[in-house]
Amino acid sequence: MASLWTIHQQPRMVRVNGREYRYPARMFYRLAYRLWFPSGRVLTKTKDVKTRSAAVVLLRDAEKLEARSQRAILDQTDVRMFHAIGLLTAAEAEQFLGRPPDLTWEKLVQKYEKYSATHCRPNTHRENMRRARQLVDHLTRRGITPEVVTTEDTEDWKAERKRAGVSNRTVNIELNILWQLLDGAFEDGRNPARRVGKLDSAKMARLPRALTPEEDEAVMRLIWEDRGLLAGQLWWMYLLYRFGGLRRDEARLLPWVHVLEDRVLIQEVKLEEHELSRIDEFDQDTWRPKERDARAVPLPKWVMEELRTMPRTSRLVFSEHGRAFLPSTITRAFKRILKKVAPELTLHDLRHTYITEQMENGVPPARVQRLAGHKLLSTTERYTHIAIEARVRNLEQAYRSIPDREALVRTVGTGYPPTM
Repeated sequence: MASLWTIHQQPRMVRVNGREYRYPARMFYRLAYRLWFPSGRVLTKTKDVKTRSAAVVLLRDAEKLEARSQRAILDQTDVRMFHAIGLLTAAEAEQFLGRPPDLTWEKLVQKYEKYSATHCRPNTHRENMRRARQLVDHLTRRGITPEVVTTEDTEDWKAERKRAGVSNRTVNIELNILWQLLDGAFEDGRNPARRVGKLDSAKMARLPRALTPEEDEAVMRLIWEDRGLLAGQLWWMYLLYRFGGLRRDEARLLPWVHVLEDRVLIQEVKLEEHELSRIDEFDQDTWRPKERDARAVPLPKWVMEELRTMPRTSRLVFSEHGRAFLPSTITRAFKRILKKVAPELTLHDLRHTYITEQMENGVPPARVQRLAGHKLLSTTERYTHIAIEARVRNLEQAYRSIPDREALVRTVGTGYPPTM
């Protein structure tokens, strides 16, 4: 049982760094009590109190703490109360709660920032942090602390965002961030924000847009005719996007050492500062694939032959004066050509076409998932709607039939870009 002792301390002299300090006689009250932790460990603690009245009040609280910890019935409210009056240290309270007892929004944001920086690309991470701080500002203005957030508070916030005209998709993204923020303030399964459902979103309603055989061949011919764009590297860049299904940055930041005999490797790349474009910001100057998972993408033999004819002017396959292209520069160059075929076509549709072609050729979805670098198999299976029957075409034959193909071969040997 908790006990209270009266301590009479005699006068004493203490020497510190050659100087003597005199402490007069004093009387105080020492509270002794025991703690039973969830791990089974038992700890005897003492606390000194100046006045008897305060010591008597703390004695009653210490008896409650002893009894409840021994019977393992301490709840969150009890732990926070005993921590507030000084019977539990922050480290001891954390052993009962599984998290620090004095959580603030700032601490939760810092914890989420570490998670986001580890699992998201730099641009996504910056956007996540902007949304997280916007959420915290909203809840702070209403005087809501992490421990007292309720389902009603979350519903009110969601309704307010909808009244402001925010799309369902954006609200769902912000709600997901709020879930992750509050996971650090509540025990498993008790996060009130997770009881609030997401809104219907039409994000997955749009199926991937693959080029038709006619569009496919038309794009190849137009790319060939305008191959002088992007410092004369447009043609080779197109080959990787169309026949490797690479994402924009996967080709933009591809180094030559990742181009093998019959495939290219998509994995993290350590870049020098002089190789980055003026808007690139990567953690420790290291670019990582979208799902942070390396993969190898085989390419047709004729595509690899074309890549080998490309002059090597820097460590990166595609660069201008040794520096990576701006993402927007690549997008605009391809958009300029693709809109001649169909106004709605985008650079990413070349990737859609590659994945669709794999599905049509009977490649197992799990294999296509790996080639495309999809995190979920369900993402890959969205392409099955256009794989009902194989399209009859042979783009390699179309490439061979380009009238002035031999002119390209002759020009490559005399420097690039060729005279248009």
